[in-house]
Amino acid sequence: MKIIQVVECFGGGVYSFLTDLCNNLVIGNEIIIIYSQREETPKNFKNDFDPSIRFIKLDLSLINWINASLKLAKIIKKEKPAVIHLHSSKAGFIGRIAKFISNYRGKLFYNPHGLSFLRLDLSKKIRKILFLAEYFLAKFGGIIIAVSNSELNEIKKISTNSILINNGVNIDKLEKELKSINTEKTDTKQIIVGTVGRIVFQKNPKLFNEIAKEFPDFKFIWVGDGDLKSELIEDNIKITGWLSRKNTLIEMSKFDIYIQTSLWEGLPISILEALYLKKPIIVNNAIGNIDTVQKNGFICSSKTDFLKALYFLKNKNVRENLGKKSFEYLNLNFNAKDTLKKYKKLYNLI
Repeated sequence: MKIIQVVECFGGGVYSFLTDLCNNLVIGNEIIIIYSQREETPKNFKNDFDPSIRFIKLDLSLINWINASLKLAKIIKKEKPAVIHLHSSKAGFIGRIAKFISNYRGKLFYNPHGLSFLRLDLSKKIRKILFLAEYFLAKFGGIIIAVSNSELNEIKKISTNSILINNGVNIDKLEKELKSINTEKTDTKQIIVGTVGRIVFQKNPKLFNEIAKEFPDFKFIWVGDGDLKSELIEDNIKITGWLSRKNTLIEMSKFDIYIQTSLWEGLPISILEALYLKKPIIVNNAIGNIDTVQKNGFICSSKTDFLKALYFLKNKNVRENLGKKSFEYLNLNFNAKDTLKKYKKLYNLI
């Protein structure tokens, strides 16, 4: 079976998701990844994928949507895939236009990985337009896949042709990666609170900074980079910039607490990896975030809630107890083996 994956946001959690998905589909199938280059796209990304996978670079930015739609339609006509899988709202928009132009009749799937009309950095008018665009494009066919239950509830507002397949992490791969690195904390007395991701409005660095200001004795680490790093100004905050996979895991392993201040999500892979690492989780009360906490941390609706949670987590025994529950919750709900099995079934591979 020939499968085309179309991805604009080729970095971060979506990148991790695609490496696991595509590398597990190569046996007996031909995989093509049509991608856009991003700042967070690893320089040697092809090394993370099976050598049999083909890559086609295409500018999938909305400013280029007409040209991108025509080029993608041309690729679809030439390759004649059995499955097209779109990732992110931009790829979802261009991909479904290309489907229409090419008169494609095969299977079509779309993962928003965070719905565009939930973006709080946009005006209500723009969000309404994006909602109507998603509603209209859903009429073009295909199944919309939610990566969390809270995201599914929002998707149902635009289409009933939708399903839930939780994001998952490759536990065997993580276990192997962690064996090859030193995860010991050098300073066991200082509490480290960390997060991973782009430093952009969605991730709410302003709130992260305000929380750090209230705990000068804690160390706060942000693994990543972005346009709003100037908002992280407290002396106890360290910004690492974009790191290799290995170095990201080293940093995460040393966190005592994983914090997610973001305003909306799909289902963050970074939090799922923190669950595996047995970290207690503190998240903002937002779509995608809320699905990662169940007796293993705190869902916060205000800055005060975050401060109360961190104060409570000063106790090492409490952190360790919640960390164990994080690991249990991951194994029951977010194991990539289960996720991949569901995608293979969806593609009609099993």
